[in-house]
Amino acid sequence: MKRIIAAAAAVILSLMLAACGQKEEPVDEYALAYAAAGEIIDTGVIKAVCPTGWTNVDAYDLNASDTKPVTDTVVFVKDGTSVGENKPYIRIRVHDAETEPVYPDRNVYSDAADITPFTEGAFTWNGFTASVNGQTFTWAMSDSMGFPVEVYLWNHTGEELHATINDSSVRMILESLVVTKDVKK
Repeated sequence: MKRIIAAAAAVILSLMLAACGQKEEPVDEYALAYAAAGEIIDTGVIKAVCPTGWTNVDAYDLNASDTKPVTDTVVFVKDGTSVGENKPYIRIRVHDAETEPVYPDRNVYSDAADITPFTEGAFTWNGFTASVNGQTFTWAMSDSMGFPVEVYLWNHTGEELHATINDSSVRMILESLVVTKDVKK
């Protein structure tokens, strides 16, 4: 009987010791909050959710001759696979704190109108809407985190498929936005 008790105690002790070496994985609160809303995109600089019905496409520096995608920008197209498809899309870019970004001049557009400032997630946004060649866009920027972040949303107002800065999917993208790399340098 003593051998059975000793064997049982040894088994219990070895199970307890084995359990001590195992650590629980930390819960990814971001994934829990957004996984059901769409695909979580993490470029290494920006993390945001590409909502269901939108497609993440590679972003490029439009002023560089390099043909490699950049990591400081995300682009999501609504109901399409390319920004060239005449579909609404949003382009979000994080600038580092050392470089002075060039913003669009709202005075160039005869129909420019300020948007009401709003906060989504960690960012407070200010900007304007205007149109180019009959296509409406919204431009917004935030420096809430100590570095500039800008958003272009090509609305496609008047089209069957459109998006506005107040759409729930656009607001969810902005709410989910996280800068994952220190850009303050």
